Amino acid sequence: MRYKKFKEYRQRMNEKILAEGSLHTKRFFSLDSNVYNDGKLSAKQKELLLLCLDAMTASFTI
Repeated sequence: MRYKKFKEYRQRMNEKILAEGSLHTKRFFSLDSNVYNDGKLSAKQKELLLLCLDAMTASFTI
């Protein structure tokens, strides 16, 4: 459930940023999107790793 909410939020924010962004922003988002394509790890595994990394980073900065 949390993963689904995260994906929905990320999608909404990406659309908002891209609508107002510059060429550089659009290039960055294209690169970011391509990183999450399926490869050795699935896109879902990569997203979950990112969430874990964010959680670990947050716990170290508290």
